[in-house]
Amino acid sequence: MTPCEERGWKVGDRFTAIPGSVFSTGSVIELYRDDGSSCPLFKLISGDCRYNNAHGPGAYELLEYVQPHGVFTMTNRTELKRQLADTRAQMERLEAELERTEEWEPEGGDWIVTLTGELKNLPSDWKEQVAFGARHPTREQAERARDLMRRHNRALAYVQEHAPDYVFDRHDAFAVELDEIGGWEIAEATWNPIGTVIGPKRVMEQLADDLNSGRVKL
Repeated sequence: MTPCEERGWKVGDRFTAIPGSVFSTGSVIELYRDDGSSCPLFKLISGDCRYNNAHGPGAYELLEYVQPHGVFTMTNRTELKRQLADTRAQMERLEAELERTEEWEPEGGDWIVTLTGELKNLPSDWKEQVAFGARHPTREQAERARDLMRRHNRALAYVQEHAPDYVFDRHDAFAVELDEIGGWEIAEATWNPIGTVIGPKRVMEQLADDLNSGRVKL
């Protein structure tokens, strides 16, 4: 069995030249004649060779300086490792961006509720108004927002007037809500829900009584 046959190589197989070969590194060559030695005859397919007749009869080369075509050379392996490292770094950056929570901002619009509760169509890109939630896409949305804002702001003003130093206290946190028959009553609000006006029990009981009597209208 020849050295080529021991490696499973046969005439017609193609190889890549590696550093030290008579062929330039990376040249594609073909086993042209297996003479039973460890330095058989190869034919140049692409690349270059220090011998001019490599395209004809070929050139003899030691088997240690060739490897099956398609197998990465050491140079290619180094480049592949570099590309792999770059790809991993890029993947890490992309994963970090995906994990980063994108902060939501209001869409905004041309309709605004003024401080006196008026609705006005005032096209503007004033970012502070948009960020504050003061602008709305349509008149209908602005009307609904106005009604909710009036109720919220008046209830908040009531609490601030009657309990000016109050800050949220889980042990004394109450809100006012409608009961089943349309009357106002207090309810515990220890979970501090978004948008709910919360105050101490004594003040919220007074607010519920004032709402039910008609003395206060939100």
